[in-house]
Amino acid sequence: MKIAIVDEPRHAELVKLAILLGGEHEVAWLADSETTLTERCSALVPDLVLLNVDLPSVDGQAATRRLVQAGSAVLVTAAGQADPARVFEAI
Repeated sequence: MKIAIVDEPRHAELVKLAILLGGEHEVAWLADSETTLTERCSALVPDLVLLNVDLPSVDGQAATRRLVQAGSAVLVTAAGQADPARVFEAI
């Protein structure tokens, strides 16, 4: 399974390491901004995207819609105390 991670660089690298240590999945790409997300997804649509909806440089709701339309499954994540309404809107 190809997995992409949309989060702050430090968090994304930790998640990437955890995925790679599991040995069964591939990290397709990392993104920390709307621009990078769009570029990377245009080049390769992953099977699953771990998306931090609290990332200030990405519109979580719009990104989720685009990723699902492109064919990815999206697992919405949130750092700290997330606004439940915002998370619900994203999914």
